[in-house]
Amino acid sequence: MIMKKYYLTMFLVFLNIPVFAFDDGFVLGLKAHFSGAATRPHISEGDLEVMGATYMDGNVGFIIQGGADLTYIFDSQEYFGFQDNKIFGGLGWGAYLEIGQGYSGQVSGSEGVGDVFMNVFFTPVVHLGTTLKTYLLSNRLVLGFGIGGRLIADPTPTYDMYSSVPKVIPSDVGTIIVTDEMVKKMNPWGAELRFSLEYIQPVLDTMELVLGAYTSYCIYKPGYISMPEKLKTEAKKNGFDADNTKLDSFFLNSFDFGVSIGLNFKVNP
Repeated sequence: MIMKKYYLTMFLVFLNIPVFAFDDGFVLGLKAHFSGAATRPHISEGDLEVMGATYMDGNVGFIIQGGADLTYIFDSQEYFGFQDNKIFGGLGWGAYLEIGQGYSGQVSGSEGVGDVFMNVFFTPVVHLGTTLKTYLLSNRLVLGFGIGGRLIADPTPTYDMYSSVPKVIPSDVGTIIVTDEMVKKMNPWGAELRFSLEYIQPVLDTMELVLGAYTSYCIYKPGYISMPEKLKTEAKKNGFDADNTKLDSFFLNSFDFGVSIGLNFKVNP
């Protein structure tokens, strides 16, 4: 009980530290993201017939990412003529670079094979782009909008797979080997939009604690579909050669959502 009161007292003291959120200049942020990733595939009926599939749907997984962003804050008083920053604190423009996991989850079905469930994890996946931030409520609340790209830089993603007809497609865990030829064929880049909401808690004159939530949507057109060897062999029996059949309508989009925690540092105190 005494320890609980001690921690509560320290927490209240921490919240009342007489420092202010950064209001201008360059800010370096270091953050970790803990996300759910929902795959949203899109493919035409014609390409489904080419694959020998009757439908394709997505799945949800969990990923972790980390990275840095550098932002310049344009103060509301100096650049926009406001009297103070109690409501509107200014605008920030910057760039971000993040590295972490990627996820693709698919559920597909075909006659004779049944429903096949597959989860694929990529490491590393690189995110980079630019952000526009709006600072509110004495710069304690930050709304962010970002646009950028996502690069899948893993030629050997891991997977787990299981089927509703295990006699035809047995459960399996392994690695998908993307050959040099397929690396040249497949598109590794996707376009990404992201939105974020962050709460800023000043800790020191040159450091802030950041707690936030975010969502992002990635539009990704690989051109080809990569499969484990067992599934690729079964597909060939049905007349579909995954390595040499381009799927022009195939999009493997992703909707990510999660929370973030990190620190901001004043670059020019």
